[in-house]
Amino acid sequence: MNNRSNQEKIIAAYEALAERYDALIEHKPHNAYYDRPNTLSLIPEPAGENILDAGCGPGKYAEILLARGAQVTGFDISPKMIALAKARNPGQGAFFVHDLAQPLDMFEDESFDVVLCALALHYVQDWNPVMQAFCRVLKPQGHLVISIEHPFFEYGFFE
Repeated sequence: MNNRSNQEKIIAAYEALAERYDALIEHKPHNAYYDRPNTLSLIPEPAGENILDAGCGPGKYAEILLARGAQVTGFDISPKMIALAKARNPGQGAFFVHDLAQPLDMFEDESFDVVLCALALHYVQDWNPVMQAFCRVLKPQGHLVISIEHPFFEYGFFE
């Protein structure tokens, strides 16, 4: 399977499950009780920080970080996820559709204190350009916080 068909499968899957994913976001065990608390514990005090939420999904991390005083910019490959992120955070944050595997040319160098990429990077085949982009947009002494699925979790879907 080529990269393009993988990307199309990912978009189709998240477009189909976006509302259900969002409905379960508060209590889905892996997200709510395992990944989210541990990932958030790695982010320094967010008040006043400019945070990029790469692969933001329905905006749950953004909601928490905005409530703690951060400024959040989020993007996701799924238009439905972005609509849900905007609905979850009305009038707060900035959210737009963007593919994590594509350059972050819309951002200037050293523009974020934190880059958060929770449960999204494992969908990208080549991490090198993504990591280079994250490093470019991070301020000196900035923080890169990543969580990923276990590789076998996705094996059944992508084989």
